Amino acid sequence: MNSLTLRTLLEDCRSLIGKRFNRAQAPGNWELRFELDEKQVVLSLHPEHNTLYISPEPLELTRETGLTKSLEQHLKGATLDQIEQSGLDRQAVWKFRGRDRLGDPVFHQLVFEMTGKGANLVLVQGEKLWSGRVLARYKDDRSRRNPRPLNPGASFRPRSSTKKDITRDELSELVERLKTIPKEDFTPKEVAKAWEGVDIYLAEVLWQPAPVTGDPTPEMLAERWQVAHRNLQPGHDTYQPTAVLGNLGKAAALVFHPLKETLERDDLEAHTFPTLQETLRSAYSHFLRGHRAGQNTSLVHAVRRIVKRNEKAIAALGREAGTDRSADSLRRQGEAILAAAHTLEKGMKSAELPDPSTGDMLEIRLNPAKTPSENAELYFKKARKADRAGDKIGDRSSELHERMRGLQDLSKRLDAFMGREPDDEWLQDAKALQVPLPKEHAERVQGDQPEDGLSSTLRPRRYDLGKGWEVLVGKNNRSNHIVSFEISRPHDIWMHASGCPGSHLLLRHDEKGKEPPRDVLLTAAGIAAFFSKARNSTKVPVTVAEKRHVRRPRKAPVGQALVGEHKTIIVTPINPDRK
Repeated sequence: MNSLTLRTLLEDCRSLIGKRFNRAQAPGNWELRFELDEKQVVLSLHPEHNTLYISPEPLELTRETGLTKSLEQHLKGATLDQIEQSGLDRQAVWKFRGRDRLGDPVFHQLVFEMTGKGANLVLVQGEKLWSGRVLARYKDDRSRRNPRPLNPGASFRPRSSTKKDITRDELSELVERLKTIPKEDFTPKEVAKAWEGVDIYLAEVLWQPAPVTGDPTPEMLAERWQVAHRNLQPGHDTYQPTAVLGNLGKAAALVFHPLKETLERDDLEAHTFPTLQETLRSAYSHFLRGHRAGQNTSLVHAVRRIVKRNEKAIAALGREAGTDRSADSLRRQGEAILAAAHTLEKGMKSAELPDPSTGDMLEIRLNPAKTPSENAELYFKKARKADRAGDKIGDRSSELHERMRGLQDLSKRLDAFMGREPDDEWLQDAKALQVPLPKEHAERVQGDQPEDGLSSTLRPRRYDLGKGWEVLVGKNNRSNHIVSFEISRPHDIWMHASGCPGSHLLLRHDEKGKEPPRDVLLTAAGIAAFFSKARNSTKVPVTVAEKRHVRRPRKAPVGQALVGEHKTIIVTPINPDRK
């Protein structure tokens, strides 16, 4: 729950002022419910979904906890007297007025901290808001970020925060806060951080491409925010609180959500409701369905991790494609340095030099530890690398987006299995998309080959050479050890680039002991040369031996091998990924 939604919710909850506290119950590990006259208040302190709303249903008798007993002991019969929010923080306090045994007035406060993983509920005794003596709390708070003693008897201190209320900011102030974001990091996520209180989903809605210029500017985002805040407040004709529901129980309730420019994401659905209370109930119900009693929790988290990793890869690729680091640009900067080398000195960090081709001035960064000629060579090296990578960006982007669509479909199908384990088909698809399956599930879909049960980091690269021949290539020292000594067979052909670090390679056939043809042998050796430090050489010597003549030296580090009977062939490196 973001700060703006909490503010509107508390306005609704002020209808409870004057009602008496009756009882409290704890239906689940993260949930509390308490009754004010005939109204039931639902509170979720789950780390992944904090919520607070009024439910029309009567309070059912469930289990009691130490906290619910303390609430009933101190608040039973007390009247809700005041509701306040701490600035624009996700903290609120409900003040109750009661009487002690002698009839004297006594004041208690329920402090709600809707702060994600650090969510808490604290019962405080004291007349002054946000201060008093701690009587009970949902959980202690002694984290490194906020080491507060919340044991009964301690003096209560609210969480400290410096959030600024963006609803009171002028247009120029909103723009200035966005201008602090570096240009290469200007994304909806960073906008949500700069404008504290704005949810990431709302930031994505505001982040709509401009008709002409494409990506929005800080001025455009600030204007859109002010229009949304003005037109979507309670009481306005266009007020439409929205529940944003996603896969795997992901849900959020937003009070500001301009649906005319809805979220363009396949993994999310947006639903509007007449009131914020209904919106909060819908989002919480969706969350509970996706997290029922922790069933399939390990799979849910495994899919979420790989989705997040894929999102980061897509964002990084987008930044790489969007930066002016093309091979031509890098090459021109190198040429500019060479042309003006006589005017430059070692130790300079930057220089403004004319472009030899166009005459335009270029602002060029220099490595102060290198000479002008070394700096020029550095740019030429980057240009060559950009040349090699340029063709791959489009293919890699298509691959990542295709994988994201597969993961989203996988998430939807996992939702349908809540309450029972997924079938083998789902697990096979998850394995194909490189989801790190927990051990108990991975064993069900382990393939016939020993390497099929390995993690993606250790699983060797596999290339089909046709006619039953394939090669397995290690990715790192541990993967090399697995290739050479754990999954190899005595008559497999073992290869390694001679005299330089590189991957271990196995050439093998479905039929045991089959002799490889010369063209297959040379192709495999070329692949071994490519996966070595000598990949840029024109001719590379490669050691070739039967696996039975390869052993690991005693007490040697992982990844080292000692070769007995062998032969050496000279080959040109071959990139197996190049079509």
